[in-house]
Amino acid sequence: MNPDIATERTSTELSFDEIAHIARTAPKELISASVAERDDVSRAPGLILTKEDIINLKTYEATALALPSTLEDVKNYLEFGNANDGGPGLAHKDFLNTFTKTREHALRWAPLNDEIRLTSTKLKLFSNYMIIYGESITDLNTGIKNSEEIKKYLKSNNITTLAQLKNMAAAKTECNT
Repeated sequence: MNPDIATERTSTELSFDEIAHIARTAPKELISASVAERDDVSRAPGLILTKEDIINLKTYEATALALPSTLEDVKNYLEFGNANDGGPGLAHKDFLNTFTKTREHALRWAPLNDEIRLTSTKLKLFSNYMIIYGESITDLNTGIKNSEEIKKYLKSNNITTLAQLKNMAAAKTECNT
């Protein structure tokens, strides 16, 4: 599917059959792209959510879970007369059915939200480990630099054994007292 054809010109320049074809194939193309089945998709499969998407999902979930869940609650929520006065598809029981399905769907997003939070926690933990690792590397580097300074000192003072180093330290101690 060419993404350029799904624009405002779609309804004015394409035939009904072309629009129907796009409507039939678009979901398959979207799924195919999101699971990286297509050759022109270079990213790994998976769902990519922005912060705004996550906020919208939480809003949807909260709104859906606030919908009425009993026939009496639906009647009070809609605030219109007899339960069957709405006409075909608009009776209180029809709304209850829709609200129930919407609530059930919204409940399915909770595990995803939990996984997002868990991933966030894991990333924070990983970043803390990286900070500790970086500090350790810095300390090691400092130790190596200090080691080089010690080697230079030993060489400049012609010290090759531990005994020579101890004698030099003892001599310095005597000079300072």
